[in-house]
Amino acid sequence: MQFIGLDQTDPVSFNFVFQAGIPLMLALTAGMILKESTTWWEWLGVAAVVLGAWVFFPVRPIGADGRGVFLAGVAAAVIGTSNLIQRQVLREDETSALEVTTVSMTIGAAILGGLAFFVDSRPSLDLRLIFLLLVLGVVNTAVAFFIWHRAIQTLRALHIGVIASTQLIFVPVLAVWFLDEPFGFRRALGSLIVLAGIAVVHYSIAWAKEHRTSHAQ
Repeated sequence: MQFIGLDQTDPVSFNFVFQAGIPLMLALTAGMILKESTTWWEWLGVAAVVLGAWVFFPVRPIGADGRGVFLAGVAAAVIGTSNLIQRQVLREDETSALEVTTVSMTIGAAILGGLAFFVDSRPSLDLRLIFLLLVLGVVNTAVAFFIWHRAIQTLRALHIGVIASTQLIFVPVLAVWFLDEPFGFRRALGSLIVLAGIAVVHYSIAWAKEHRTSHAQ
């Protein structure tokens, strides 16, 4: 859906809908599905994340294809649903993050590996390419998803979805380092607003408890 959506509309509009849609979807559904209701502090943090994404991506609705924007919203809903399912599975005491990572990665690798034989020709591999593939497979996929699943065990689904928005901060910074791409004031401002929203969501529970305690006293 992401690839087709990007082909149907401009990447700026697509990324805004995708990045803003995930935390919005989780804020609306986590209470109903996981009984993790969204507090007013969390709504404030989600609003800041959406605002930061809008600042980061200067949306240009004129000329944007509605089908691509729709697919961006569907993709965001699918990712949000995935977070809900993972949270539902991983908060069970008998389920480990390693088990979920191993099973899901094995199924995904088998499906993609099987499709690759029908879609692409056999690649020619050299030592450099093999090394890069190992890094992508081990560090950026297996290890990263294991850490992600460990986090899902201890954090609420909304908090996980919002934390994923930190890619709006890390990606442009790494792009400056690896690709010599300019960062720019608008991206820096949007990243700071997103970071502030993430902080509000993350500390919302502690602030709510502190407020209730002071109110009771």
